[in-house]
Amino acid sequence: MKTLILVSLVAVALAPAAHAADAKVDRSKGTQKLQDMGKAATRPYVTVYEVKSNVSEIDARGTTAMFTTALIKSRQFRVVERNRLAEGVGREREMNASGVTSGEGATKQLKGAGFVFEASITELATQVKSSSSGFSIGGMQVGQSAGQDELGMDIRVLNVQTGEVLDAINVRKKLDSSGSSVNGVGSLLDTIASRRGINTGGLTPDVNAQNSKRESLDRALRELIELAVLELASRQKEWELD
Repeated sequence: MKTLILVSLVAVALAPAAHAADAKVDRSKGTQKLQDMGKAATRPYVTVYEVKSNVSEIDARGTTAMFTTALIKSRQFRVVERNRLAEGVGREREMNASGVTSGEGATKQLKGAGFVFEASITELATQVKSSSSGFSIGGMQVGQSAGQDELGMDIRVLNVQTGEVLDAINVRKKLDSSGSSVNGVGSLLDTIASRRGINTGGLTPDVNAQNSKRESLDRALRELIELAVLELASRQKEWELD
């Protein structure tokens, strides 16, 4: 009996359970590293028009927002809006020009960027590494697997005055995945029962469970971008010397 209970408990433990998680402010390692840099004494004006994506699972618009957020978080750059200029600042300036709003916003020049970042998500290589293992006993099968994907990003730094490509970097991030499964618990119970001379009459309960986990693509992408911004910030003084 103890053996039957143990087998059942193992099967239940492998079954996935859902639970709600509270929302929270991002305190990832990448964010902390950006904040730990401290505000630079002099910060060049920069912008990013759009982060291009060659990967169907990754939205270019959302990635552009992530890149802009990371640049601002670093406090090493003054970021000027270009990607959504017509929808935000542009509308406000139009209302100001028509007299709907107060102030002189419409008569002022927008700040020009000294550097433009051109970024592309170049690849999402799936299953660059994989492994699986398992065993069976008395008709019950238990298995586990692990895999690794890889995400890549390329970034170029352009001088607005000359059009020269001042710098270029590429960064990569591995995404881990894992899974486990158990099935045929009823077969094992039947095997144990028959060896003890017990006839279950076909009423043996069965349990099949699968559990899988993959690192969030969104989280991995943000981590990749924050790493890229850290690298860019550490090199930006070289651009001004060129």
